[in-house]
Amino acid sequence: MGMLAILVVEVGGLALVWLLIPVEQGLSITTEFGKGLLLIFLEVMLVTAVALLFSSFSSPILSGIFAVLIFVLGRVVYLVDEMLRSRTGLFAANPELRPVARPSSRSSRT
Repeated sequence: MGMLAILVVEVGGLALVWLLIPVEQGLSITTEFGKGLLLIFLEVMLVTAVALLFSSFSSPILSGIFAVLIFVLGRVVYLVDEMLRSRTGLFAANPELRPVARPSSRSSRT
C-alpha cells in the first residue's frame, strides 16, 4: 500500500499541473481529463507491477531494463498492427514476415 500511495501522490501532482494548463489558457475542463488521468494511473500501476515482478528474480539493472522494454513494446503494438494492415512497407514487401508479427493469423486460416 505504501508504493501505491506514492503513485497516487505523483499522479495527483501530475494532474494538478496538467489541469492548470487548460485553466490558464481559458479552456474548460471536461470529463475526458478525468478519464485520461485514470488511464495514466492504471498505466503507472501496471508498469510498477511489471517492475516488481522482474525485480523478484533479476538484478536491479536488468529488472529496470526489462520493465522499460515491456513499456516500450506496449506503446508500439499499434504501429505493428498498422504496418500489418498497410499495402506498402516491410510486411507488404515480405509476406513471410507476417506470421512472425501476428502468430495467431496462421492458426485462424484453417
